Amino acid sequence: MKRLLSSAVAALVLGSIATAMCPFTTLFFQYGAGCAPSTQAPPILNGQVDGGMTCGVMIDLNVQQPCGHCGVFVKSEWLILGVQAVNIPISNGCALLVSPDIMLPLPPAIGSTVLQGDLPHDPSLIGKSFYMQGVIERVATFGNTTDIEVSNGLEMRIVP
Repeated sequence: MKRLLSSAVAALVLGSIATAMCPFTTLFFQYGAGCAPSTQAPPILNGQVDGGMTCGVMIDLNVQQPCGHCGVFVKSEWLILGVQAVNIPISNGCALLVSPDIMLPLPPAIGSTVLQGDLPHDPSLIGKSFYMQGVIERVATFGNTTDIEVSNGLEMRIVP
């Protein structure tokens, strides 16, 4: 009976580990350049795999502080998600590098805003790519101006 119980526990544990394993690999590639016409400190977007046997990913939007106490603040921050890379000029001389299929609002902050999550354990995702770009709205108290900055583009590619 003890051996059967040990075998049953081992099977349950191994079965749990097997179902937790991710059926694909996630790769990240930066593309394009960030753009910050007024501050010269564009946000930086990075991605990495989070965990060994899960489909976890981490996306990091890092907003630079252009100066110590110069009266420039982050008013709003978004992560744009899309299914294709694009290159659409916007009014400030920067470019939108991802199709704007989903705009996810983030808390406005200087430094890193990290999003963590598990991708679905769905093998049908293999061969697909998803694209992201950060957008920052800055406000300068001196001169009362508002500026839009964008990060580099980030491709999240799902491979076998």
